[in-house]
Amino acid sequence: MKKIVTTMILAIVLVGNVLAQKEVKYAKIFYKDLKMETNDIVIIVDNAVSTAGETKFKLKIMNKTNDYLILKPEECKFIVNGKEEKPQEKWLVISPNESDFRVVNLKGAGYNAIKNYQFVLDGLYRVDANTKGISTPDFKLPASQNDFKTGPFSNTVTKVVKETDKTEVKFNVTYTGDKIGFVFPSKVSVKMPDGNIYANAKSKSDAIMLVKGESDASN
Repeated sequence: MKKIVTTMILAIVLVGNVLAQKEVKYAKIFYKDLKMETNDIVIIVDNAVSTAGETKFKLKIMNKTNDYLILKPEECKFIVNGKEEKPQEKWLVISPNESDFRVVNLKGAGYNAIKNYQFVLDGLYRVDANTKGISTPDFKLPASQNDFKTGPFSNTVTKVVKETDKTEVKFNVTYTGDKIGFVFPSKVSVKMPDGNIYANAKSKSDAIMLVKGESDASN
């Protein structure tokens, strides 16, 4: 995983569309939308607005690469009147050639008197989609045990449904490593006794990102 913005740190000056003296406060101040584009990404700041208690905007990211992008908002920063503040939003994963957004919100008093400020996007990372995965032995049904471990992933069977036209197995996956783990439901398949292999019904599901100690039971 590498940061891709070290040579293009995005410093956005959000310029208010109102002409006001420094001390004048409004119920809301709206800012111009902004767009920045490179060969790899498109970044859009949309619907930026400040009120007496907060400033926020929608940060849209279009991934033009064949890799994954991870946005860590806590590594970004607002610069307001020379003072730095960091947002605390959840991480965002953008799949290859897809787009997504995160609403970035900064709480504080008196933002409705701020005519312009900077937002520095310094928490965007690129993850190689061709990184070698972890080999996992076939899981046989009926299961002889409900728990098994694959590298830094602990897996527990939480549900098994066998019907005439459907077999459903649900796992809870916990990442125990020290970096970042990805789970790909789309790469799971079922091999029948006759040798035929069938794709997971969630073959179009996005990758699931987990940090140390985090679990997911949606796969």
